[in-house]
Amino acid sequence: MNEIKAEILCEEQTDISTKVEIAEAADGKKEKSYYLEGTFLQADLKNGNERIYPKSVLSEAVDEYATKYIALGRGYGELSHPDPSDPGIHLNNVCILTKSLSEDGSNWFGRAKVIDTPSGKIVKNFIDEGVTLGVSSRGVGQVRGGVVQNGYRLVTAVDVVANPSAPEAFVNALVEGKEWVLENGVLVERQLDEMRDQVLGAKSKDLARVKIAAFRKFLNAMSLGG
Repeated sequence: MNEIKAEILCEEQTDISTKVEIAEAADGKKEKSYYLEGTFLQADLKNGNERIYPKSVLSEAVDEYATKYIALGRGYGELSHPDPSDPGIHLNNVCILTKSLSEDGSNWFGRAKVIDTPSGKIVKNFIDEGVTLGVSSRGVGQVRGGVVQNGYRLVTAVDVVANPSAPEAFVNALVEGKEWVLENGVLVERQLDEMRDQVLGAKSKDLARVKIAAFRKFLNAMSLGG
């Protein structure tokens, strides 16, 4: 009998909306709360990775995750996926807390709050600057013939990832001189200038690659140094 090994499975969703809610604090100051909402998980549909999650398999995983993590305030999500060989949660990179997963047919509609961590501040800056973000589930399971098998478990309901339009929006803001450095951030003005020069000096055939590289460098540097 052929052995089927468990693997880390990530599935991206780009149809995500952002919401900023404003409330008045006890001291009279206005406080902003940032949320990501949309379809976080999909079942019974072949996705972009050519995998199908039967609804029964995903339902069991969601129920377990909701009970063990969301209900206890531990529905952590990171800024970008960590090393694909590492299924753990890295608290220094957490940026969101999933607050709810509501079943909607064969999908689960999620709502996640952006929290005030170093990585969370990056996400808030992206939202303020109009950068479109996506989310991606991360779990561990076995796949046979493109179908995810029983026993699949969610590591996180979603991490925050770059929507295909995100690098373009980031670079536009970079070139326009927008402020992207957070308090106590690791990127200094010189590094931002280097990114800007690389983008402006890139040949047309290399431009897309250079933009993506600049965006990834920014994410990695801020996540590691925050």
